Amino acid sequence: MKLKMKNYIFGTGKFACEIAKIFDKYGIKVDGFINVRDKNKSLPTSMYKDIPVYYVEEFDIVEKENSNIFLAKKPMFM
Repeated sequence: MKLKMKNYIFGTGKFACEIAKIFDKYGIKVDGFINVRDKNKSLPTSMYKDIPVYYVEEFDIVEKENSNIFLAKKPMFM
């Protein structure tokens, strides 16, 4: 039985949403965004297509062996 890989974007800023839009254009499903901000601060209010956001501390609930994690850093910082 072949397992379906899940796709996550590490980041919750504008560039992360742009990556999600590009993936959507090519039929690649994004299963969630990973937030690296302080838990005491509020999450962005409008993520792309209501894709869930996970705090990095909670991310252990995701099966990492069956997941792709894409880093959403602006190209100038990569």
